[in-house]
Amino acid sequence: MPGWRGGAMGIELDIRGNVLRDGHVEPSDAPEFWSVYRREQDGCWCWLADFDTRAEAVTYAGGLHG
Repeated sequence: MPGWRGGAMGIELDIRGNVLRDGHVEPSDAPEFWSVYRREQDGCWCWLADFDTRAEAVTYAGGLHG
């Protein structure tokens, strides 16, 4: 699964390449879009935003923990 994970200042972020199949978002090695997620205190991942390109997602994530 293509992705990026990083964090700073107590924020853990994950960028995942995804596709939409039958109304569900699934990870993909050939992504249609990129999603940014934040790990919550309970350990669950919370979706933050979707982007057309990985570069846009990385820029957004960089601004969150900057």
